[in-house]
Parts: sequence; C-alpha cells; structure tokens
Amino acid sequence: MAVPPLGFSEQLWRLTTALRPRTTDFWLYYAPRNGGGPHQLRLCDRTGYDFARLTWRSCAECRRGHIMKIRVTSEWQRQG
Repeated sequence: MAVPPLGFSEQLWRLTTALRPRTTDFWLYYAPRNGGGPHQLRLCDRTGYDFARLTWRSCAECRRGHIMKIRVTSEWQRQG
C-alpha cells in the first residue's frame, strides 16, 4: 500500500493518482504557513515516495528568492 505524501489522506492520494493514470511523477507545492516561511516543491512518484525536494524563501519587497535546500535521492540523481 502506498503511503500518501504529507498533506494528503489515503483517499485523496488514491483519487489524485486515479485522475491522472498516465502520470508517473507528481509535483506538489507547499505554500508557507501563515504567510511566512519557506516554500517547498516536492516531486513524488505514484507510491507517494518523495524523491526530490526544493525549499526556498522569497522576499515580498525585492521579489528575490533564496534557495535553502535542494535534495534528490541517490537513485534519482543523474537522470538528466
């Protein structure tokens, strides 16, 4: 049984994957809580395995961003 990504119930994740039968990777955006804090973009496969993640923070005044962390699991690195 697949473990759904953070913020998804099992039922919602099953529905999400069922509505996109040909999609193998899912890009999930997590907005900052309470309007402040880091943004996250996660890349998951159909089983809910989170194999890549980008975390960044942006400034509302100057509109610049700062990448805080990039993570890609070793089996998904060097895929092009």
